[in-house]
Amino acid sequence: HWGLKFECNKCKETGDKFVYIDEEESEESGGGNHNAIWSCKFCKNQISADVNTKSYGEFDAEKSSNPQKVIVFDVRGAEPVDLEWDGSWIATAAESEETFEDVDLSDDWCDYDEKSSNSVSIMNPVVKFEKTK
Repeated sequence: HWGLKFECNKCKETGDKFVYIDEEESEESGGGNHNAIWSCKFCKNQISADVNTKSYGEFDAEKSSNPQKVIVFDVRGAEPVDLEWDGSWIATAAESEETFEDVDLSDDWCDYDEKSSNSVSIMNPVVKFEKTK
């Protein structure tokens, strides 16, 4: 699941809590089925969000100087403004392809790659939301 904060398109207020969107959940509304449906707590504007499961990507350290698309959300009625960097990320060492699970990116992350005898890290992760067509 993905934890995101949103700014309402109608009143421009940002909720203080994360909204969790799970591609395996489906909620029904007058506008069809969505992975998550909720109302803005300030103006009651209905908001919906879906995970585009065909859009899953990877972050490549070799291209770290450029923004990289990791996931696409279809959001109606709001704009995402923040991502929860909880401990559910998976990191793969570039040199040995050693996999590290339950990576928490809410702070800098460091570990040791036994296969390559090197330290591995993810420092200062940044999220950027862009509209797609």
